Amino acid sequence: QMVVNAMCLDPEVKYIGMQSITTLDYSKRMRVRYGLELPAPRHVGGLVLTPQLLWYDKPHLCRVAYYLEVVLPAAHIAVGGCPERAYG
Repeated sequence: QMVVNAMCLDPEVKYIGMQSITTLDYSKRMRVRYGLELPAPRHVGGLVLTPQLLWYDKPHLCRVAYYLEVVLPAAHIAVGGCPERAYG
């Protein structure tokens, strides 16, 4: 419920990925691996949201309109394919 609430509170948040081993210390990983400094995390609805440069095929919530208008047209996936892998 907190994740849905955060997305309702901040319309700029299009995707929230659940924390996993891949996303632990994500900011540090992007800095060390790619030399990129991410924007500061956002505090929304009691959650701390770290911007992600890559999408993972891990549990997540995303706005349906964003998938339909941005992700799916850009992903060029086959039927049954994984849009996150093709897009992110």
